[in-house]
Amino acid sequence: MPPRSLATPVSVDVRRRTLLRGLAALGVASPAWALSRQQAEVETEALKVPLAISENLHRPFPTKVLELLGQAANIEWELMWMPFVRVVATAEQGKAFGFGLSHTPERDEFLHFSETMFSTNAWLVGRRDKALEVGTLEELSGHVVCMGRGLKLSAAFDQAIDKDFRVTYGADDRMRTRMLLGKRCDVSVITHRSRRPESVMLRLQIMGMPTSELRMLSHAPLVSMPVSLAIGKDSPLASALPRINDAIRRKTPDIRALIERDLG
Repeated sequence: MPPRSLATPVSVDVRRRTLLRGLAALGVASPAWALSRQQAEVETEALKVPLAISENLHRPFPTKVLELLGQAANIEWELMWMPFVRVVATAEQGKAFGFGLSHTPERDEFLHFSETMFSTNAWLVGRRDKALEVGTLEELSGHVVCMGRGLKLSAAFDQAIDKDFRVTYGADDRMRTRMLLGKRCDVSVITHRSRRPESVMLRLQIMGMPTSELRMLSHAPLVSMPVSLAIGKDSPLASALPRINDAIRRKTPDIRALIERDLG
């Protein structure tokens, strides 16, 4: 006869199943310990979750972040690459989670947000041949700014558009930098998760931009924006948020490590 300590877990599990079958046959509800165990099993089942993500993002970093969260939450992401304005619209319509969205009063009205994944920073880049020092919103006054359509920096920034400065739009950082070099604007807004200006220049260099003709206009970003995953408030997909939030909390140190590694 095997030692009792080895046989006990099996016999207890058998007795539990027998008890649950007996209760079900009598029409008696399962006890709380059984329900919590069943709920835990459901919550750890693999999920397929559609996710809209900007096609203009440099893919190594967001792809790695989603891999970390997917592993932690047992989620298989169904990625849909599209322009950022469509990412926001798709999330608001509840068709898919949107990647990399920040809070605004308008978005908060229609969207549920996950916990913060990381922060992205809006940096101001200028041409080396133009003497310009801009580090604040007020110092943009009178200039033409290249930025991405749908990008929300702050309420104060939005209110200043066409009042204090003009804006011209480019699809991505590469296009906006070319517009800057072509003198279609004085300042280009470049977004990057790093708070180190040299990382922004490295990113532009990786994109093939002539960084010898560019310069950072300040040593700190104009604004820093916490970004999350977001989904329409009426969407059934919102039920995945608790699992996603738990994964974000557990993987935050790993995401920070990715940022330090500068994946470009």
